[in-house]
Amino acid sequence: MKLKALIPALALSFAAPFASAATFSDTFDTGLSGWTALGDVALVNGTVALTTASATFEDDIGLALNLSGHDPLAVGMPDGLEHGLSLPLGALDGDALSQATEGSALVRTFSVTAGDRLRFDWMLSTVDTAEAGFGLDYAFVVIDGQRIDLGTAASATPSGNAPYAADTGWSTFEYVFTGSGSVTLGVGVVDVLDYTASSQLQLDNFSIAAVPEPETYAMLIAGLGLIGAIARRRARV
Repeated sequence: MKLKALIPALALSFAAPFASAATFSDTFDTGLSGWTALGDVALVNGTVALTTASATFEDDIGLALNLSGHDPLAVGMPDGLEHGLSLPLGALDGDALSQATEGSALVRTFSVTAGDRLRFDWMLSTVDTAEAGFGLDYAFVVIDGQRIDLGTAASATPSGNAPYAADTGWSTFEYVFTGSGSVTLGVGVVDVLDYTASSQLQLDNFSIAAVPEPETYAMLIAGLGLIGAIARRRARV
């Protein structure tokens, strides 16, 4: 077999384990199909944004921060945000001095295999600074009832991301599933201790992909080595 024919054949052979790795991806270019929106959720500049800003009452010193015309959902109330996330009442509170009041979330159910990796990009923007509020608003992930916090308003730094006073900058969240089956994922943001100093969570680039096993990497390295050896041998002929 000629080298120029052999190399593509080998490349396809060793790339095969990676070709089927991606099981889900969403950049929200086609909207929110398949997702359930809870509260104030809207598409903004190619990302999905969730806020704690009211559509009914004026808050944030006159700033109009609500995006969808839907109010955020109450926290700590029957049929509120916890219900939409399949959480017990109080699950979004910190302690007795940091109770969540309202918020919004995005929810979807996936089928995963143990070892699959969830990834998405996020940024928290806020007016809940120490000067304007309490700095306690936070963004979170819920995976089958387990809450994992992403960041708080206190960790945001001043920025030019008007109309918000501060933001965390973009970060990437990663999580590796340890079991297989149906999983419910929720991502959201909540006000804490107040209803007036709002926050916004932006999300983008969701994916769930299989993590290649170590032996797959070994096969790829061996294949590349074989291609290199053949190339050197042909060069000497």
